[in-house]
Amino acid sequence: MKTVIYYFTGTGNSLAAAQRIAARLGDTALIGIPALRDTAQVIPPPAHRIGVVCPVHGFAVPGIVAEFIERLDLESVEYAFLILTYAGMTGAALSSARRVFRQAGKDLDFGAAVRMPSNDIALSDVQPANKQGKILAAAEARLEKIAQEIAAGATRRSRATPIGWALTATVGLLLARHRHTMDRKLAVNNACDGCGICAQVCPADNITIADGRPRWHHRCEICLACVNYCPQRAIQYGNRTARRGRYHHPEITAVDLAAQKSATWNEFPSA
Repeated sequence: MKTVIYYFTGTGNSLAAAQRIAARLGDTALIGIPALRDTAQVIPPPAHRIGVVCPVHGFAVPGIVAEFIERLDLESVEYAFLILTYAGMTGAALSSARRVFRQAGKDLDFGAAVRMPSNDIALSDVQPANKQGKILAAAEARLEKIAQEIAAGATRRSRATPIGWALTATVGLLLARHRHTMDRKLAVNNACDGCGICAQVCPADNITIADGRPRWHHRCEICLACVNYCPQRAIQYGNRTARRGRYHHPEITAVDLAAQKSATWNEFPSA
């Protein structure tokens, strides 16, 4: 069966997960969700099996992902799955996203979450390299099992706890409403050399380079790609990140990340 996996990634964890699943399924196209932001309002998937792979932002799927799912026409889809990458807690992210799938015309057949190294250095420092390695190894094994289940057409629908729903309904809703202007906390210091990588990796095209410095334009998706991929560590979020490390998935380059914005519909096979 042909498969299309739509993905959104900020520092590569979700793209790496999507790649692993695609390799196991075979005959699978990967399409970056940011590449479809300016397409027609309704998006008919070119396959009968589709998946969405994305991180958890504030105990929910990122706002850009929820808005994308709402635009899908899922009437012809036979099997739909959602894979979330996370570092802390998922809240009711899977259950709330399932509601969005239903509204788009298809119940979610399979949902799972995979723990990955943390990239939210606005909250805490990155984990030591040895711990990151253990987490990534465990994620590899889990993704292999998940891919096997998807290939077999397994059904898995999780149920969130009341605490999970409370977290998603408060923090998740708050982030969704205010995410675009949270870039007001982003700033650049004198270590910036104007390389422009931050603008390249930004999935929302929220950054331009003017006078050798990045400028943010309030279309932020709070993915922190600009912070974590800056080779000079010149971009800071508030006053907490200057002494903290940076993280992105070791196999995902800035070029890989930027590609999620440039894929066009015609580059992928139709069902």
